[in-house]
Amino acid sequence: MSPDSSPLNEDRLQNQIEQEVYEQNRQLGLRLLAYIYSVDPDDIDVDPDYAVPRGETVMTEGSDEAVETIKWQLNNLGRTGTLYSLIGNLKVLYPDDEEQKLLLFVELSECQHFLERDEPFAALIRGATFLEKTLSERLSSSSDLAYLIQEARDEGVISTKEEALAQFVRECRNDAGHNFWLETEFSYVVHEHAVLTLICLLDSLLERWYRTRWNLAIPELSPERCLRIIRGEFGFTWGASDGLQQWITDPMNERYDRRIEIN
Repeated sequence: MSPDSSPLNEDRLQNQIEQEVYEQNRQLGLRLLAYIYSVDPDDIDVDPDYAVPRGETVMTEGSDEAVETIKWQLNNLGRTGTLYSLIGNLKVLYPDDEEQKLLLFVELSECQHFLERDEPFAALIRGATFLEKTLSERLSSSSDLAYLIQEARDEGVISTKEEALAQFVRECRNDAGHNFWLETEFSYVVHEHAVLTLICLLDSLLERWYRTRWNLAIPELSPERCLRIIRGEFGFTWGASDGLQQWITDPMNERYDRRIEIN
């Protein structure tokens, strides 16, 4: 038996082929994920031949068929339904310790989507929920988000800059989540900046944890610029309160303080 036909080499070759196929499928899945957020489901032309009956498993041959199937799903299931289907398929292609990387791709896309639709409250509530989930899993902690952020900084899971970004996002999430939308304490401009800060934070975590990036259509702010606006423009102060390093918002720049208007 020649060396090339030995069982060991056959096994190695089979493993290489499987890994290449897995990687091709992962890359295709990520391109489809980006495509989902690049189109308006109401404006795409759908080929009825690619209809997927409810409950059926879809099998496609090549990227062209995959795109046509995604188009049909977008048109009939909407972006959320299509996303559920795609992520369910993608999760089996990623090891357990990289699942959060895939979800970071999704959350960055969602933040951009909400920002483009002028829906900062939805972005903040969703993004902060994801942040709480991912930090609690990494730290095996059930603390509230405020303390999870500080614990993550103490454990080296996030940097001090990322801590400040995260606490600002949390502060604005609380304002959006605990108050009627017409009676938030901070102005719309503050919440809009909080979404940009959230995008900056998630992108920074993606780079820190997985050494990769996700393409975004919107201009991205640096952590330094985000923090400079929080301090210099909004007048927030970083300091200790209730045993926690956080942003102190009283007082803040009156231009952005709606508590004055409400009272």
